[in-house]
Amino acid sequence: MNKYIIFGPLGWHKNIWDRIFDENSCVLHFEFPYGNNIKSYEELKEAILKKINLIDGKCKIITSSYGTSMFLSMLTDIRIEIESIVIIDGIEDRFPDINEIKNICDNRVYIFKDIITFLNQYLDENEMKQPYLIEVAKSLVKINDEFNIEHYLDNNTLFQYLKLLTEDDIHNKISNNFANLDIPTILFTTNNIEINRSNIQIIKIDEDDHLLMLTKPSMLKKHIIL
Repeated sequence: MNKYIIFGPLGWHKNIWDRIFDENSCVLHFEFPYGNNIKSYEELKEAILKKINLIDGKCKIITSSYGTSMFLSMLTDIRIEIESIVIIDGIEDRFPDINEIKNICDNRVYIFKDIITFLNQYLDENEMKQPYLIEVAKSLVKINDEFNIEHYLDNNTLFQYLKLLTEDDIHNKISNNFANLDIPTILFTTNNIEINRSNIQIIKIDEDDHLLMLTKPSMLKKHIIL
């Protein structure tokens, strides 16, 4: 059986992969936020590597967005044999600095008066017609003490996790590890990236397909041999 390790996007649960993997797939999921009371990048990396490096045999890696950056930042510390990689976005020319992150978090609305207001914020008109996407989005919220609808990822936690990747040495690790990547890789990207390397296949996707596992699961699945 193939073994898969998933580094998911920030602020989404692992159920976004349900259309890609079934109960017979051997999958290790890393959701972000990860665990409780993570205080530093080193602490987060240590917790993740502790699980990964216990796996026997070859593994395939799938990453998305924030999970891509996190995976690339610790790639050289992963001791298992990686057979192939599938990346869905997360390869950026630059990272936001601490002031930009603070501005993002300060202006993000994560508390809503009702579930319809929340869904209209997270799903477009076509997505609102898909019951599966609605259920996935609903799984992200809770009812707070004021009986409002609240996204489980509050702005303080969002800030703390984005801040983990602002240090220059982490930026350099991500860039260098991607530049030196010699593992067969498929890169789905919403950006205009040109890479002339035989081991990396680039597939351009629309901005609306940033969460490809939700919007076009069949497109993603055919590139992941189960």
